[in-house]
Amino acid sequence: MGSGADRAGSRRRAGRRPHSRAVPRLWREVEHATSSTALVNGLTPQQTEIALAGGAAALGLVPTTATVLSAREVQPSSAPGGTWDIAVRVRDPNGGPGWEAVTRMSFSSASRESRTAAGVELPVLVDPDNRKRIIVDVPRLC
Repeated sequence: MGSGADRAGSRRRAGRRPHSRAVPRLWREVEHATSSTALVNGLTPQQTEIALAGGAAALGLVPTTATVLSAREVQPSSAPGGTWDIAVRVRDPNGGPGWEAVTRMSFSSASRESRTAAGVELPVLVDPDNRKRIIVDVPRLC
């Protein structure tokens, strides 16, 4: 027979509901607030999906623009137009000095040349508090 402490612990565990945690209305993962080499563009794949589906503000990302400096293809890539690391000069959304960053983008066709040529201006979503978090804002591409 178990001790009183074992029985009390069992009652506490039995009374828990597995998904009873409240979901915050504003979500910003503290664990990913700093960039990681395992993250693409400083964001997880799920965060990227959320941002491009209209949830950028909830992740601390704001819209701005960036000018392409250079681009290089990343191998291997399953995308028909390849996957590219694009070095950009970001316009600070708060009006401060801009900064350089690298963002990665896959292309569904060879039309990527019009997006990766030096001097092209791209719409981007950035985290002004963590300048490594940047993605091309695909819905805003003209």
